[in-house]
Amino acid sequence: FRSISIDGIDDPPNRSQLLTASKLELGTPFAETRATQAIENMQERLQANGFYGAKLLYEVGRNTTTEEASVRFRLEAGKRARFGGVTLSGQFQHPASELIRATRWRRGFGPIVFPGWREVTESRVQSGVERVRRHFQNEDRLQVRVTLDDLEYDGKTNTVKPVLVIDAGPLIQVRTLGANVRRGRLRQLLPIYEERSVDRGLLQE
Repeated sequence: FRSISIDGIDDPPNRSQLLTASKLELGTPFAETRATQAIENMQERLQANGFYGAKLLYEVGRNTTTEEASVRFRLEAGKRARFGGVTLSGQFQHPASELIRATRWRRGFGPIVFPGWREVTESRVQSGVERVRRHFQNEDRLQVRVTLDDLEYDGKTNTVKPVLVIDAGPLIQVRTLGANVRRGRLRQLLPIYEERSVDRGLLQE
């Protein structure tokens, strides 16, 4: 490969992320099978960012004198999918509406929620899962587990429904004897809050 380029980017993912996903390296021998595999790799990254209908084509320019090949990919991203609800399962007692609000996958800010859902991006999915985890941890459930089990895509509506499995874990309370230490101060001092986990090593620390 002498050069690799991509046209038609709709960030995210950006050009650098797609080129990394392609796993093509300059200076390596060209083969049609490697270009085909590169398209499959990039399709995975595109789908993770909501582009389930994206089309990728490529053309090869060959220099017979230097025996080098330049590959140019053309991307037709299509329309980015939106979230279309959330499926929650597992061990927890919170209302589903409360946890869905925590993801911020619905439109709106703070207490105001507007009809409709946001567009899907990889970072938005990951941050939504992390916000649900912090939601429980802020209630002293430091051993909570929140797992993204699946992303269910509906081609008819171009929507994605994340499937979250939640194990809220035990309520962990910390008390001090012999001194009155504010809860906020405890959260600053104790590593179990910083690490958001509880084990013997952190307790000893």
